[in-house]
Amino acid sequence: MQENEELQHPLLNKSIETAQKRVEQRNFGIRKHTLEFDDVMNKQRAVIYEFRTHLLMTDDIREDAMQFLDDAAGNIVDDFMAAQGEFKEVTNSMVNQFIAKVLTLFPVNLVRDDVAKLMKNPSELQHYLRDAVWAAYRRKIQIEGEENVSKLEHIVFLMTIDKFWKDHLYEMDGLRESVYLRSYGQKDPLLEYKKEAHAIFTTMMESL
Repeated sequence: MQENEELQHPLLNKSIETAQKRVEQRNFGIRKHTLEFDDVMNKQRAVIYEFRTHLLMTDDIREDAMQFLDDAAGNIVDDFMAAQGEFKEVTNSMVNQFIAKVLTLFPVNLVRDDVAKLMKNPSELQHYLRDAVWAAYRRKIQIEGEENVSKLEHIVFLMTIDKFWKDHLYEMDGLRESVYLRSYGQKDPLLEYKKEAHAIFTTMMESL
């Protein structure tokens, strides 16, 4: 063979062609997999960005604030009742635990007798707590002033969303790097990623 002389042989040509096809198929598979993984994040990103844009473009987000307060109150009742399980009678300990749980999040005054009466009806207990929280919030508006609270709502919402979203991105990166190990257990990494990504996103939104 002379230098720069072209290599020509049927077996060699076929081997090179086969190798090229395999590399192209592998690269296509990697790109497809990357797009499928990115699609999961894009859907989550759309939810967060839509709400963030709404906060930036809307002057009055009081309704959003009240909805968040309502959701948080409902979560407290749901989580507490789920932890208690079935019970025949309401004890002082249960009432104390519930009020203590509420006070970790909301500075509200709850009447112990009212809580005890409503504890067997979670729906009514949720409404009772929501009304107490809304009343406390309205008192805060009266004290701080409508304009000040309105500005504060925007600041708190945006800062909280940005913090939780950045932490979520870090967690999703870690999940994406580790999920490929599931293939050793005969599990589809993409399906595992979608399942856990949904759970992580749901938890993040509840925490937010």
